[in-house]
Amino acid sequence: MVPRLGSRARAALAALAALAVSFSARADEAPEDARLAQALDRDLAVRIAVDRNPGLKASVQRALGIRALADAEGRLPPPELSFDIWQVPFVHPVSFGDAQMISVGLRQMFPAPGSLSAHEEASAKMADVELLMSQDRSRELVRAVDHALVDLEEAVAMEDSHLSHKNVAAELEQIAIARQAGGGPLSDVAQARVDVASFEADASSQAAAGMKARVLLNALLSRPADASLARPSLPSPTTVGTSVVDLVSLARKNRPELRAAEARDQAQRASLRAADREALWPALSLGIMYFAPTTLMPEHGYGLSASMSLPWLWGAASRRYDGQEKLARAAALDTSDAQYRIGVDVATAFGAVKASEARLIVLVGRALPASKQAVDVALSSYRSGQGDVLSLLRAERAVVDAELQIIMTRVALEHALVDLDWAVGARAPRAPVAGLAGGTP
Repeated sequence: MVPRLGSRARAALAALAALAVSFSARADEAPEDARLAQALDRDLAVRIAVDRNPGLKASVQRALGIRALADAEGRLPPPELSFDIWQVPFVHPVSFGDAQMISVGLRQMFPAPGSLSAHEEASAKMADVELLMSQDRSRELVRAVDHALVDLEEAVAMEDSHLSHKNVAAELEQIAIARQAGGGPLSDVAQARVDVASFEADASSQAAAGMKARVLLNALLSRPADASLARPSLPSPTTVGTSVVDLVSLARKNRPELRAAEARDQAQRASLRAADREALWPALSLGIMYFAPTTLMPEHGYGLSASMSLPWLWGAASRRYDGQEKLARAAALDTSDAQYRIGVDVATAFGAVKASEARLIVLVGRALPASKQAVDVALSSYRSGQGDVLSLLRAERAVVDAELQIIMTRVALEHALVDLDWAVGARAPRAPVAGLAGGTP
Protein backbone atom coordinates (compact mmCIF):
# COMPACT_ATOMS: atom_id res chain seq x y z
CA MET A 1 0.00 0.00 0.00
CA VAL A 2 1.15 3.54 -0.71
CA PRO A 3 1.68 5.66 2.45
CA ARG A 4 -1.20 8.02 3.02
CA LEU A 5 -1.16 11.29 4.92
CA GLY A 6 0.60 10.87 8.28
CA SER A 7 -1.37 11.14 11.51
CA ARG A 8 -0.09 14.65 12.24
CA ALA A 9 -0.78 15.74 8.67
CA ARG A 10 -4.28 14.26 8.80
CA ALA A 11 -5.01 16.05 12.07
CA ALA A 12 -3.72 19.34 10.69
CA LEU A 13 -5.67 18.86 7.46
CA ALA A 14 -8.84 18.21 9.42
CA ALA A 15 -8.28 21.34 11.50
CA LEU A 16 -7.60 23.52 8.48
CA ALA A 17 -10.51 22.01 6.59
CA ALA A 18 -12.75 22.93 9.50
CA LEU A 19 -11.42 26.47 9.29
CA ALA A 20 -12.09 26.49 5.56
CA VAL A 21 -15.80 25.83 6.01
CA SER A 22 -16.36 27.53 9.36
CA PHE A 23 -16.70 31.02 7.92
CA SER A 24 -19.45 30.06 5.48
CA ALA A 25 -21.18 27.94 8.12
CA ARG A 26 -21.37 30.84 10.58
CA ALA A 27 -24.32 33.12 10.05
CA ASP A 28 -23.11 35.89 12.33
CA GLU A 29 -19.59 37.03 13.25
CA ALA A 30 -20.81 39.98 15.34
CA PRO A 31 -20.24 38.39 18.79
CA GLU A 32 -16.51 37.97 18.11
CA ASP A 33 -16.24 41.54 16.81
CA ALA A 34 -18.06 42.80 19.88
CA ARG A 35 -15.58 41.00 22.12
CA LEU A 36 -12.68 42.72 20.34
CA ALA A 37 -14.32 46.07 21.01
CA GLN A 38 -14.51 45.27 24.72
CA ALA A 39 -11.09 43.67 25.26
CA LEU A 40 -8.37 43.16 22.68
CA ASP A 41 -7.47 39.55 23.46
CA ARG A 42 -4.45 38.28 21.53
CA ASP A 43 -5.62 34.67 21.21
CA LEU A 44 -9.04 35.75 19.94
CA ALA A 45 -7.48 38.10 17.39
CA VAL A 46 -5.19 35.36 16.09
CA ARG A 47 -8.05 32.87 15.83
CA ILE A 48 -10.22 35.33 13.91
CA ALA A 49 -7.36 36.18 11.52
CA VAL A 50 -6.69 32.52 10.74
CA ASP A 51 -10.39 31.65 10.57
CA ARG A 52 -11.24 34.37 8.07
CA ASN A 53 -8.15 34.31 5.85
CA PRO A 54 -9.12 33.25 2.30
CA GLY A 55 -5.57 32.24 1.38
CA LEU A 56 -5.53 29.56 4.06
CA LYS A 57 -8.85 28.20 2.85
CA ALA A 58 -7.43 28.06 -0.68
CA SER A 59 -4.41 26.12 0.62
CA VAL A 60 -6.69 23.54 2.21
CA GLN A 61 -8.56 23.05 -1.03
CA ARG A 62 -5.28 22.68 -2.93
CA ALA A 63 -4.11 20.03 -0.47
CA LEU A 64 -7.39 18.16 -0.86
CA GLY A 65 -7.15 18.43 -4.65
CA ILE A 66 -3.57 17.13 -4.73
CA ARG A 67 -4.61 14.25 -2.49
CA ALA A 68 -7.39 13.33 -4.93
CA LEU A 69 -4.95 13.55 -7.84
CA ALA A 70 -2.59 11.24 -5.94
CA ASP A 71 -5.34 8.61 -5.77
CA ALA A 72 -5.73 8.89 -9.53
CA GLU A 73 -1.96 8.47 -10.06
CA GLY A 74 -2.08 4.98 -8.54
CA ARG A 75 -4.75 3.64 -10.87
CA LEU A 76 -4.31 1.96 -14.24
CA PRO A 77 -4.82 4.17 -17.29
CA PRO A 78 -8.27 3.77 -18.85
CA PRO A 79 -8.70 0.87 -21.28
CA GLU A 80 -9.16 1.60 -24.98
CA LEU A 81 -12.14 0.34 -26.95
CA SER A 82 -11.44 0.05 -30.68
CA PHE A 83 -13.46 -0.63 -33.84
CA ASP A 84 -11.83 -1.59 -37.17
CA ILE A 85 -13.28 -2.27 -40.59
CA TRP A 86 -10.88 -2.95 -43.43
CA GLN A 87 -11.05 -2.80 -47.23
CA VAL A 88 -14.70 -2.04 -47.89
CA PRO A 89 -15.02 -1.88 -51.72
CA PHE A 90 -15.43 1.63 -53.10
CA VAL A 91 -18.02 0.34 -55.54
CA HIS A 92 -20.17 -0.73 -52.59
CA PRO A 93 -19.10 1.72 -49.83
CA VAL A 94 -21.83 0.62 -47.39
CA SER A 95 -21.56 -3.07 -48.07
CA PHE A 96 -19.77 -3.86 -44.81
CA GLY A 97 -20.24 -7.59 -45.29
CA ASP A 98 -17.83 -7.44 -48.26
CA ALA A 99 -15.07 -5.98 -46.03
CA GLN A 100 -12.06 -8.16 -45.38
CA MET A 101 -12.27 -7.63 -41.61
CA ILE A 102 -14.60 -6.19 -39.01
CA SER A 103 -13.40 -6.20 -35.44
CA VAL A 104 -14.18 -4.75 -32.03
CA GLY A 105 -11.36 -4.79 -29.48
CA LEU A 106 -10.47 -3.87 -25.91
CA ARG A 107 -6.89 -2.90 -25.05
CA GLN A 108 -5.31 -2.18 -21.65
CA MET A 109 -1.96 -0.53 -20.97
CA PHE A 110 0.09 -1.76 -17.97
CA PRO A 111 2.85 0.69 -16.97
CA ALA A 112 6.23 -0.47 -15.69
CA PRO A 113 5.89 -2.61 -12.55
CA GLY A 114 5.94 -0.49 -9.38
CA SER A 115 5.76 2.83 -11.21
CA LEU A 116 2.10 3.52 -10.42
CA SER A 117 2.54 3.12 -6.65
CA ALA A 118 5.68 5.27 -6.75
CA HIS A 119 3.85 8.05 -8.64
CA GLU A 120 0.97 7.86 -6.17
CA GLU A 121 3.32 8.11 -3.22
CA ALA A 122 5.07 11.11 -4.77
CA SER A 123 1.77 12.93 -5.29
CA ALA A 124 0.57 12.03 -1.78
CA LYS A 125 3.73 13.52 -0.31
CA MET A 126 3.19 16.68 -2.35
CA ALA A 127 -0.26 16.91 -0.76
CA ASP A 128 1.53 16.80 2.58
CA VAL A 129 3.83 19.58 1.37
CA GLU A 130 0.90 21.81 0.39
CA LEU A 131 -0.78 21.19 3.73
CA LEU A 132 2.39 21.98 5.67
CA MET A 133 3.01 25.12 3.64
CA SER A 134 -0.51 26.27 4.51
CA GLN A 135 0.48 25.87 8.15
CA ASP A 136 3.56 27.98 7.42
CA ARG A 137 1.37 30.68 5.87
CA SER A 138 -0.76 30.54 9.00
CA ARG A 139 2.40 31.04 11.07
CA GLU A 140 3.28 34.12 9.01
CA LEU A 141 -0.22 35.50 9.51
CA VAL A 142 -0.03 34.98 13.28
CA ARG A 143 3.31 36.81 13.31
CA ALA A 144 1.84 39.76 11.41
CA VAL A 145 -1.12 39.97 13.80
CA ASP A 146 1.15 39.83 16.84
CA HIS A 147 3.41 42.58 15.47
CA ALA A 148 0.41 44.78 14.63
CA LEU A 149 -0.97 44.27 18.12
CA VAL A 150 2.36 45.25 19.70
CA ASP A 151 2.49 48.35 17.47
CA LEU A 152 -0.95 49.33 18.73
CA GLU A 153 0.10 48.72 22.34
CA GLU A 154 3.15 50.92 21.75
CA ALA A 155 1.13 53.79 20.27
CA VAL A 156 -1.36 53.72 23.15
CA ALA A 157 1.37 53.57 25.81
CA MET A 158 3.33 56.41 24.18
CA GLU A 159 0.23 58.54 23.82
CA ASP A 160 -0.69 58.01 27.48
CA SER A 161 2.87 58.85 28.53
CA HIS A 162 2.90 62.10 26.54
CA LEU A 163 -0.48 63.11 27.93
CA SER A 164 0.72 62.38 31.46
CA HIS A 165 3.80 64.54 31.00
CA LYS A 166 1.69 67.24 29.39
CA ASN A 167 -0.26 67.41 32.66
CA VAL A 168 3.00 67.64 34.62
CA ALA A 169 4.19 70.44 32.32
CA ALA A 170 0.86 72.20 32.86
CA GLU A 171 1.43 72.04 36.62
CA LEU A 172 4.90 73.52 36.15
CA GLU A 173 3.32 76.26 34.06
CA GLN A 174 1.02 77.12 36.98
CA ILE A 175 3.99 77.22 39.33
CA ALA A 176 5.80 79.57 36.94
CA ILE A 177 2.72 81.80 36.71
CA ALA A 178 2.48 81.95 40.50
CA ARG A 179 6.17 82.75 40.74
CA GLN A 180 5.83 85.50 38.13
CA ALA A 181 3.16 87.14 40.27
CA GLY A 182 5.83 87.42 42.94
CA GLY A 183 8.35 88.95 40.58
CA GLY A 184 9.57 85.89 38.72
CA PRO A 185 10.60 86.10 35.05
CA LEU A 186 7.95 85.93 32.34
CA SER A 187 10.26 83.75 30.26
CA ASP A 188 9.66 80.86 32.70
CA VAL A 189 5.95 80.91 31.90
CA ALA A 190 6.63 81.02 28.15
CA GLN A 191 9.08 78.12 28.34
CA ALA A 192 6.65 76.03 30.36
CA ARG A 193 3.92 76.68 27.78
CA VAL A 194 6.29 75.52 25.00
CA ASP A 195 6.70 72.21 26.83
CA VAL A 196 2.93 71.80 27.25
CA ALA A 197 2.41 72.34 23.51
CA SER A 198 5.29 69.98 22.66
CA PHE A 199 3.83 67.15 24.75
CA GLU A 200 0.41 67.75 23.23
CA ALA A 201 1.88 67.49 19.72
CA ASP A 202 3.70 64.28 20.63
CA ALA A 203 0.48 62.81 22.00
CA SER A 204 -1.34 63.68 18.77
CA SER A 205 1.40 62.02 16.73
CA GLN A 206 1.08 58.82 18.75
CA ALA A 207 -2.71 58.92 18.37
CA ALA A 208 -2.17 58.94 14.59
CA ALA A 209 0.24 56.01 14.91
CA GLY A 210 -2.40 54.16 16.91
CA MET A 211 -4.97 54.78 14.18
CA LYS A 212 -2.56 53.35 11.59
CA ALA A 213 -1.98 50.25 13.73
CA ARG A 214 -5.74 49.77 14.19
CA VAL A 215 -6.35 49.94 10.44
CA LEU A 216 -3.64 47.35 9.79
CA LEU A 217 -4.88 45.04 12.54
CA ASN A 218 -8.45 45.23 11.26
CA ALA A 219 -7.22 44.42 7.75
CA LEU A 220 -5.39 41.34 9.03
CA LEU A 221 -8.56 40.28 10.84
CA SER A 222 -10.64 40.75 7.65
CA ARG A 223 -12.70 43.48 9.33
CA PRO A 224 -13.69 46.96 8.15
CA ALA A 225 -10.87 49.47 8.58
CA ASP A 226 -12.89 51.52 11.07
CA ALA A 227 -14.15 48.56 13.12
CA SER A 228 -13.98 49.17 16.84
CA LEU A 229 -11.02 47.81 18.81
CA ALA A 230 -10.47 48.11 22.54
CA ARG A 231 -7.49 50.11 23.81
CA PRO A 232 -4.79 47.59 24.68
CA SER A 233 -2.01 47.97 27.23
CA LEU A 234 1.54 46.68 27.21
CA PRO A 235 1.73 43.37 29.08
CA SER A 236 4.08 42.88 32.00
CA PRO A 237 7.62 42.38 30.69
CA THR A 238 8.58 38.75 30.16
CA THR A 239 11.54 37.04 28.61
CA VAL A 240 12.28 33.64 27.14
CA GLY A 241 12.14 30.90 29.74
CA THR A 242 14.52 28.31 28.30
CA SER A 243 17.87 27.95 26.56
CA VAL A 244 18.57 28.58 22.90
CA VAL A 245 19.52 24.90 22.47
CA ASP A 246 16.11 23.79 23.72
CA LEU A 247 14.43 26.35 21.49
CA VAL A 248 16.23 25.05 18.39
CA SER A 249 15.18 21.51 19.28
CA LEU A 250 11.59 22.68 19.77
CA ALA A 251 11.65 24.56 16.46
CA ARG A 252 12.82 21.48 14.56
CA LYS A 253 9.77 19.65 15.88
CA ASN A 254 7.31 22.45 15.16
CA ARG A 255 8.45 24.35 12.08
CA PRO A 256 6.19 23.28 9.19
CA GLU A 257 8.67 24.20 6.44
CA LEU A 258 11.15 21.64 7.80
CA ARG A 259 8.51 18.93 7.69
CA ALA A 260 7.48 20.22 4.25
CA ALA A 261 11.10 19.89 3.07
CA GLU A 262 11.20 16.34 4.44
CA ALA A 263 7.93 15.50 2.67
CA ARG A 264 9.24 17.04 -0.55
CA ASP A 265 12.39 14.93 -0.18
CA GLN A 266 10.26 11.79 0.17
CA ALA A 267 8.19 12.83 -2.85
CA GLN A 268 11.31 13.25 -4.99
CA ARG A 269 12.64 9.89 -3.85
CA ALA A 270 9.35 8.25 -4.84
CA SER A 271 9.52 9.97 -8.23
CA LEU A 272 13.08 8.70 -8.56
CA ARG A 273 11.87 5.14 -7.95
CA ALA A 274 9.19 5.61 -10.59
CA ALA A 275 11.76 6.94 -13.09
CA ASP A 276 14.03 3.99 -12.28
CA ARG A 277 11.20 1.51 -12.93
CA GLU A 278 10.22 3.21 -16.17
CA ALA A 279 13.84 3.21 -17.37
CA LEU A 280 14.37 -0.50 -16.63
CA TRP A 281 11.00 -2.11 -17.32
CA PRO A 282 8.81 -1.80 -20.41
CA ALA A 283 5.16 -0.85 -20.33
CA LEU A 284 2.92 -3.64 -21.63
CA SER A 285 -0.23 -3.38 -23.68
CA LEU A 286 -2.65 -6.33 -23.98
CA GLY A 287 -5.72 -6.51 -26.16
CA ILE A 288 -8.51 -8.85 -27.17
CA MET A 289 -10.57 -8.50 -30.36
CA TYR A 290 -13.81 -9.92 -31.69
CA PHE A 291 -14.02 -10.46 -35.49
CA ALA A 292 -17.46 -10.32 -37.04
CA PRO A 293 -18.31 -12.60 -40.03
CA THR A 294 -17.63 -11.18 -43.48
CA THR A 295 -17.86 -12.56 -47.03
CA LEU A 296 -14.20 -13.61 -46.99
CA MET A 297 -14.34 -14.98 -43.41
CA PRO A 298 -17.89 -16.12 -42.68
CA GLU A 299 -17.11 -17.38 -39.16
CA HIS A 300 -17.07 -15.50 -35.87
CA GLY A 301 -13.54 -15.15 -34.51
CA TYR A 302 -11.37 -13.60 -31.89
CA GLY A 303 -7.82 -12.34 -31.68
CA LEU A 304 -5.23 -11.41 -29.06
CA SER A 305 -2.53 -8.75 -29.23
CA ALA A 306 0.39 -7.79 -27.07
CA SER A 307 2.95 -5.00 -27.32
CA MET A 308 5.50 -3.34 -25.13
CA SER A 309 7.49 -0.13 -25.02
CA LEU A 310 11.24 -0.13 -25.50
CA PRO A 311 12.51 2.31 -22.87
CA TRP A 312 16.15 1.39 -23.55
CA LEU A 313 16.11 3.01 -26.99
CA TRP A 314 16.66 6.72 -27.76
CA GLY A 315 17.72 7.47 -24.14
CA ALA A 316 14.63 9.45 -23.04
CA ALA A 317 13.89 7.23 -20.02
CA SER A 318 17.49 7.27 -18.79
CA ARG A 319 17.60 11.07 -19.19
CA ARG A 320 14.47 11.41 -17.10
CA TYR A 321 16.05 9.20 -14.44
CA ASP A 322 19.23 11.32 -14.40
CA GLY A 323 17.19 14.49 -14.04
CA GLN A 324 15.03 13.04 -11.30
CA GLU A 325 18.13 11.87 -9.42
CA LYS A 326 19.43 15.44 -9.31
CA LEU A 327 16.05 16.71 -8.10
CA ALA A 328 16.13 14.13 -5.30
CA ARG A 329 19.58 15.28 -4.26
CA ALA A 330 18.41 18.90 -4.25
CA ALA A 331 15.42 17.98 -2.06
CA ALA A 332 17.74 16.32 0.47
CA LEU A 333 19.87 19.48 0.56
CA ASP A 334 16.73 21.59 1.01
CA THR A 335 15.99 19.67 4.19
CA SER A 336 19.47 20.41 5.51
CA ASP A 337 19.04 24.05 4.51
CA ALA A 338 15.74 24.24 6.41
CA GLN A 339 17.47 22.97 9.55
CA TYR A 340 20.22 25.55 9.04
CA ARG A 341 17.74 28.41 8.63
CA ILE A 342 15.84 27.33 11.74
CA GLY A 343 19.02 27.58 13.78
CA VAL A 344 19.75 31.06 12.40
CA ASP A 345 16.17 32.29 12.98
CA VAL A 346 16.05 31.06 16.57
CA ALA A 347 19.50 32.40 17.44
CA THR A 348 18.71 35.82 15.94
CA ALA A 349 15.40 36.19 17.79
CA PHE A 350 16.87 34.83 21.03
CA GLY A 351 19.68 37.37 20.88
CA ALA A 352 17.22 40.22 20.29
CA VAL A 353 15.16 39.14 23.31
CA LYS A 354 18.19 39.01 25.58
CA ALA A 355 19.49 42.38 24.35
CA SER A 356 16.16 44.10 25.02
CA GLU A 357 15.89 42.39 28.39
CA ALA A 358 19.32 43.64 29.49
CA ARG A 359 18.57 47.20 28.34
CA LEU A 360 15.21 47.22 30.12
CA ILE A 361 16.79 46.16 33.43
CA VAL A 362 19.27 49.06 33.29
CA LEU A 363 16.63 51.63 32.30
CA VAL A 364 14.21 50.61 35.02
CA GLY A 365 16.78 49.98 37.72
CA ARG A 366 19.09 52.96 37.21
CA ALA A 367 18.15 55.52 34.57
CA LEU A 368 14.57 56.18 35.65
CA PRO A 369 15.19 56.47 39.40
CA ALA A 370 18.14 58.82 38.82
CA SER A 371 16.10 61.09 36.52
CA LYS A 372 13.19 61.24 38.99
CA GLN A 373 15.55 62.17 41.80
CA ALA A 374 16.93 65.00 39.66
CA VAL A 375 13.39 66.31 39.12
CA ASP A 376 12.69 66.31 42.86
CA VAL A 377 15.85 68.32 43.52
CA ALA A 378 15.16 70.79 40.70
CA LEU A 379 11.51 71.26 41.72
CA SER A 380 12.40 71.86 45.36
CA SER A 381 15.02 74.40 44.32
CA TYR A 382 12.62 76.17 41.93
CA ARG A 383 9.84 76.43 44.50
CA SER A 384 12.26 77.96 46.97
CA GLY A 385 13.14 80.63 44.40
CA GLN A 386 16.72 79.51 43.92
CA GLY A 387 16.55 77.50 40.67
CA ASP A 388 15.47 78.40 37.16
CA VAL A 389 12.75 76.86 35.06
CA LEU A 390 15.11 75.64 32.36
CA SER A 391 16.90 73.39 34.83
CA LEU A 392 13.57 72.06 36.05
CA LEU A 393 12.31 71.42 32.52
CA ARG A 394 15.55 69.71 31.55
CA ALA A 395 15.21 67.43 34.55
CA GLU A 396 11.60 66.68 33.65
CA ARG A 397 12.64 65.98 30.08
CA ALA A 398 15.16 63.45 31.37
CA VAL A 399 12.31 61.62 33.11
CA VAL A 400 10.28 61.73 29.92
CA ASP A 401 13.17 60.36 27.90
CA ALA A 402 13.77 57.55 30.42
CA GLU A 403 10.11 56.55 30.46
CA LEU A 404 9.85 56.65 26.67
CA GLN A 405 13.03 54.59 26.39
CA ILE A 406 11.49 52.05 28.76
CA ILE A 407 8.32 51.89 26.67
CA MET A 408 10.29 51.48 23.43
CA THR A 409 12.49 48.81 25.02
CA ARG A 410 9.44 46.94 26.30
CA VAL A 411 7.99 47.14 22.79
CA ALA A 412 11.27 45.92 21.28
CA LEU A 413 11.19 43.03 23.76
CA GLU A 414 7.62 42.17 22.74
CA HIS A 415 8.50 42.31 19.03
CA ALA A 416 11.53 40.10 19.67
CA LEU A 417 9.34 37.57 21.50
CA VAL A 418 6.90 37.59 18.56
CA ASP A 419 9.80 36.83 16.22
CA LEU A 420 10.98 34.12 18.60
CA ASP A 421 7.51 32.52 18.57
CA TRP A 422 7.64 32.62 14.77
CA ALA A 423 11.15 31.12 14.74
CA VAL A 424 10.15 28.32 17.12
CA GLY A 425 6.88 27.64 15.33
CA ALA A 426 4.93 27.79 18.60
CA ARG A 427 4.57 29.95 21.67
CA ALA A 428 8.04 30.03 23.26
CA PRO A 429 8.22 29.45 27.03
CA ARG A 430 8.06 32.72 28.98
CA ALA A 431 9.58 33.80 32.31
CA PRO A 432 9.46 37.07 34.31
CA VAL A 433 12.32 39.48 33.70
CA ALA A 434 14.74 39.17 36.60
CA GLY A 435 15.73 42.46 38.26
CA LEU A 436 12.32 44.13 37.86
CA ALA A 437 11.02 43.41 41.31
CA GLY A 438 9.62 46.91 41.56
CA GLY A 439 7.77 46.59 38.27
CA THR A 440 7.84 48.96 35.30
CA PRO A 441 6.20 52.36 34.92
